[in-house]
Parts: sequence; structure tokens; C-alpha cells
Amino acid sequence: MVLRQQQFPANPLQQAATPREGVSKIGFRALGTDCSIQFVAASSSQSESFGQAVVDWVGRFESRYSRFREDSLISRINAAAGWDWVEIDDEMEVLLDLHVDVPALRFDEIADNRLTGPTTAEVRAQVQAARDRQRQRYDGRFFCNAHLDARAVRTHCAVNDAAKALLDTNPNPTRDEI
Repeated sequence: MVLRQQQFPANPLQQAATPREGVSKIGFRALGTDCSIQFVAASSSQSESFGQAVVDWVGRFESRYSRFREDSLISRINAAAGWDWVEIDDEMEVLLDLHVDVPALRFDEIADNRLTGPTTAEVRAQVQAARDRQRQRYDGRFFCNAHLDARAVRTHCAVNDAAKALLDTNPNPTRDEI
């Protein structure tokens, strides 16, 4: 990861210029863009320790997965595409397995402007309905699924016997099977 000395100080950890006590801000350059995060820490030593851990983690991530670094694994894969194999580790294999297959479209399918699928308004309505269900389910304790703590996940996301049986017999169920 490259910290720009002219844009950021040698130590990228700085107390944020904000009235909230304990709020820290980190600024650095990574993945081809300027990055910053703000967080709350109980003390300056905790802030510095957490901030350095974030910078270190992003640096490790960037060294492997940034397309902006010629020496990254992603750049090596891209450079070898169609020509040679690149050995990958288990972590990279898991990330590659997260891909979504997008079928190729013929030119006439694109050119006739007959798009299928939900409109933006329909998707917005579905997202809002899901958020409303989450707010109702969590009775104001959590805003949405992403905010659940470990106890709430165990409570609200428990797998029932039918789901366990399905997962035991089919580790990769289709949407219709769920």
C-alpha cells in the first residue's frame, strides 16, 4: 500500500477534526484511490493500534488483490489470461468461487432495448419492504440484518431441522430447493 507523503503525514493516524471525543480518522491511498475511515476508540493508544491494524490489513489485501499493482496475484492472473496457468491458494479459490455467472447476450438482445427484470422502482420497493420486515422483526433493537450481533444471529438465523436435512443432502441447493 502506498501512503502519499504529500497528501498524508508519515503517520496516517490522526485525530479527526470533529467535536466527538474519541473519534479518529485514517487517511491513506490504496487500490487506486484515496481512502479514509473514521472510528471511535476509548484511548489514543487503542486508536493508534486499531488504525495501524486497518492500514496493515488493507496493505496485505492490496498486495494480493489490487489490479493497480503489477506484482499482485490479480495482475498476474490477468496477465496470464488465455496464455498460462497461475497457481492460487485456498483463499483466492474461495474468492473466485464467489463470482456470479452472467450469460453472454447476443447483439440483437442488447440492441432492441427490451430489458427484462424488475425496474429500479420495483427493486427499491422490495428493498424497503425487506427493511420494514427487519425493523419489525428486531423491534427497534437493530436497524437491519447487517447490524446483528452474534447472539441475535443465533436467535434469528437458527437453522431448522428441514434446512439442516436439505444442507446435509445437498450442500449447494438451488433457489427453488430452499
